[in-house]
Amino acid sequence: MPPRIQTPALRQVQEVAALLHVAIGALDDLQFVLQHMHDLAVLAQDDIHSQADRADLQLEMNQLAREVDRIAHSTAINGKQPFTGAFAAGKHLQAGTLMVSFAIPAMTADALKLTGGRGGGLSIGFKAQATRAIAAIEAAMHTVRAVQAELRVVLNRLHFLVAKLRVEADDTLALKRRITNFDMAEAVTHVLRAQILRQPTAAVSAHTKLSQGLLLRFPRRKSGT
Repeated sequence: MPPRIQTPALRQVQEVAALLHVAIGALDDLQFVLQHMHDLAVLAQDDIHSQADRADLQLEMNQLAREVDRIAHSTAINGKQPFTGAFAAGKHLQAGTLMVSFAIPAMTADALKLTGGRGGGLSIGFKAQATRAIAAIEAAMHTVRAVQAELRVVLNRLHFLVAKLRVEADDTLALKRRITNFDMAEAVTHVLRAQILRQPTAAVSAHTKLSQGLLLRFPRRKSGT
């Protein structure tokens, strides 16, 4: 199967789609971390834990908050960090004939309200704190899901446009091939026609030469001899 033709418009749409895939993938990572934080907060609500157990749970919560910040600061689109607030006011990207727009609010631990008063993660040392942490984490998960849904809608539009542009590119390539084949056929026909037209002339010339040769071989007799 021959490789698909790549037009500038198709290449541009694919590049924008790749950027959105990066953002959606990072949001998936955030959701995974948030789910782990939620599990820890639910676990911390249980009264059976010792102080040492709660200290361990808090330590892990702090580490997960730092992981949220790491994802937010390491994700880049066109050299910018969309999860630090760079796209909060909206981002517009030209994708072929389509202008796509989307907004991504800041997704740092502070912006999602996943930090405690001393710069760590949400406090879950007591049952009441764990309950408040669960509410904050669920709100953050809702924010992430909303942004994911928006980006997936845009991405689906881009996938549809990619399919449309590929069909147009393939049709254009097929038309060019048909035109090329027609031009080649016309050129071959022209050559054959020229050869056919030259054949009678060549036959007459050969016949004339043959007649002249016979006359030379059999000279006409003189009268009266």
